[in-house]
Amino acid sequence: MGAARKFLWVALMLGASCAFAQQKQMHIQFAEPVKLKANAGHSQFDAYGRRFSVDLQRNERLVQGLPVAVRSQLNHVQLLRGELEGVRGSWVRLTQVGANLEGAIWDGQDVYVVTTLARISKNLTTPIDELRALHDLISSATKPVIVAGDFNTFWGTHEIYLFMRASGLRSANSHGLPSYPARSPRVELDFILVSRGIEVTDFRIPEIRHSDHRPLICDFEIRKQ
Repeated sequence: MGAARKFLWVALMLGASCAFAQQKQMHIQFAEPVKLKANAGHSQFDAYGRRFSVDLQRNERLVQGLPVAVRSQLNHVQLLRGELEGVRGSWVRLTQVGANLEGAIWDGQDVYVVTTLARISKNLTTPIDELRALHDLISSATKPVIVAGDFNTFWGTHEIYLFMRASGLRSANSHGLPSYPARSPRVELDFILVSRGIEVTDFRIPEIRHSDHRPLICDFEIRKQ
């Protein structure tokens, strides 16, 4: 099997369950496309600001007790199991049927679910309406503007690039430092965006874990017009 382009997303089970119970539809906050090889052996891919090194083998235990006739009907299905290299207690379970790859990865802290974009696209949160209203508000401002908060972006500034360009904003976090989750940040979800007329003199993300997001600290000066 060759490399297949899949969508990897973090399943925050508590939040997903609450959203489903209240709205009858699950909402996915974080998703990132990756290339993952679905075959036995060693594989690796990058996602959420880290590298996943995976050791896989065929998961024959799932079909060993099945009748021969049933097993013959599963020849097009590839079952894989394994673990993350160097991560004690981790596990990986993948199933490939034709070109479709599904499964889950546990790294001891978070569950990552592997699936296709087609399966989850309707559940992805997209703040398009909010960004449009925010753009209109910024455009009407007559003084320098600072916009700060949790944007729930999947790919950092890439996702709000057009909004930033249209609004004349730039990120104070010029190095794209991650702020979520607080215990081990891997995703850039929180932003301080500044307009013309504002000079950022310092930016930092301290190691404070009182929330699920780490705080952003920005020092700035207003330029004289």
